[in-house]
Amino acid sequence: MNIKTIGSYSFGPIISAALTLVSLPLTAYIFSQEDIGRFGLLQIISSLIVVIFSLGLDQAYVREYNEVDKRGRCSLFNACILPGLSLLLLFFVILFLFFETYLKKIFEYNNYYLLFLLSSFVFVLFFERFFSVFLRMEEKPIAYSITRIIPKLVLLILLFFVLWKKGTDDFITLSLVHIISWSAVVIVLFYFLRKIIKDGIKQKIEYEKIIKLSAFGIPLILSSLAFWGLSYSDRIFITKYSTLSELGIYTMAVNIAAISVLVQQVFSTIWQPMIYKWIANGFDHEKLIIIGNRMTVVAIVLMTLVGCFSWIIDDILPKNYSGINYIIVVCVMPSFLIVLSEITGIGISIKRKTIYLSFITIMALVVNVICNYNFVPLLGAKGAAISTVIAFYFFFLLKVLFSSWIWIKLPTVKISFSVFILVITSIIFSLCGPEYQYLMYSVWLIPIFISIIFFYDVYLDSYRYIISRFIK
Repeated sequence: MNIKTIGSYSFGPIISAALTLVSLPLTAYIFSQEDIGRFGLLQIISSLIVVIFSLGLDQAYVREYNEVDKRGRCSLFNACILPGLSLLLLFFVILFLFFETYLKKIFEYNNYYLLFLLSSFVFVLFFERFFSVFLRMEEKPIAYSITRIIPKLVLLILLFFVLWKKGTDDFITLSLVHIISWSAVVIVLFYFLRKIIKDGIKQKIEYEKIIKLSAFGIPLILSSLAFWGLSYSDRIFITKYSTLSELGIYTMAVNIAAISVLVQQVFSTIWQPMIYKWIANGFDHEKLIIIGNRMTVVAIVLMTLVGCFSWIIDDILPKNYSGINYIIVVCVMPSFLIVLSEITGIGISIKRKTIYLSFITIMALVVNVICNYNFVPLLGAKGAAISTVIAFYFFFLLKVLFSSWIWIKLPTVKISFSVFILVITSIIFSLCGPEYQYLMYSVWLIPIFISIIFFYDVYLDSYRYIISRFIK
C-alpha cells in the first residue's frame, strides 16, 4: 500500500480529530457534567446492545470477504446483517412492553423520550457498525475518509445551534445531537454502498450460509462482550462508587482521548483487508516484525507528544475539568495497545482460533475488574484510567503469547518491553503529574531513549526518507 493510499485513508480522521478538538470543549461549556455522565451511560448501554446483536457477523464478513466472488459478497451481506437486525427489532418490542421503568432508574432521569433515544441510538450504531465494515472491505479510501468527517461536522454545527438557542442544554438535547450526527453518516454510508445493498436485497436468503457464518461469529460474541467489559467497566465502576459528575469528567477525558482511536481506525481499515490478502497470495512473515517495530516507534513518539503537550487541554476546558489532562494521557494508551496487538497477535485470526481470543479478553477483563474495584474508590476517574491501561497491556501481552504458540514464534521481546515502559511512564505521569508538574514532563524521555536503542534502524530509515523526500 503506497503513501498516496495511506494519505487518502488518513485525511478524513485528521480532519475529524480537528473537529473533535473544537466540539468537545464546546460540549463541556454547554452541558453539565451530570448530563455528560448520563450520555456516557447511554453510550455504554447502546454499545452493549449492539455488541450482542451483531452476533459477531461483522467479523465473519471481514474473514470471508476475500473467499467469495462479487455475487457471493451480496449474499454475504444479507447473511451477516439480517439475523442481528431481526433479533434487535424483537428485543426493543419486549423492552418497550416490560422494562421502560428500569431505564428511568438507571439514568436517574424521568422522561418519556428515554426509550426512544436509546432505541434510535442503538439502531444508528448497528447500521454504522456493519456499513463501515462493508465499506472498509471495498477499499474505498476517499469514501472512508468522508464518513469519518461527516458525523463530527454535523455534531459541531448542531452544537453551535444549541449554543445559540439557549435553554436547550439538557441530556435529551445532548443525546439528540449525537443521534442526528451519526444518522447523517449512516445515510452517507448507505449512498456509497447503495449498489451492494440493492444487489444484496435481491439475493435469496441462504440459511446454510447463515449457519456457517454464525459458527465463526457466535464464539466472538463472548469475546466481544468481554471486550466491551474491558472497554467500559471503568465507567460502570465510576457509576457505582462515584457520582454522575465524576462520570462526566471521565467521559470527557475518554472522548478527547478517542482522537487516538482514529489512528487505530485508520490502521485497522488498511490492515485487515491487506493482511488477509497477503495470506491468500502468500506471505512473508518478516513483514510483520518490520510493521510491528515501526508502529511501536509511532506509538512511543505520539504518546510522548501527547504527554508533553497535554497541559493545553487543561487550559481549553472549563475550570471544573482541572487536572483532566493527567487522565487523558492514560486514556490514549489503549488505542496503541490494540493496534500493536493486531499486528503481533494476528496468528489467532489467521488460524481461526477465535476461542483463544475469547479467553484472552476474559482474562484481561478480570484484571480490569480487580484493578477498578481497588483503584476507583481511592483515585476516582484517574484510578479507572489506570485500571484500563493495565488491563489492555495484559490483553496485548496474551495475544502476543498465544499467537506465537498456535502460529509462528515472532521476535517480539523488544516490542513488548518498550510498550511496558510506555505504560509505566503514562501511569507515573498520571499519578505524580499534579504534584511534580515540570519534572514529570521529562519522564517521557525514558521511552524515547529505549526505543532509539531497540529500533534505531526505524529512526534511521525515517531520517533517510525525510532527507530524500524533502531535502534535495
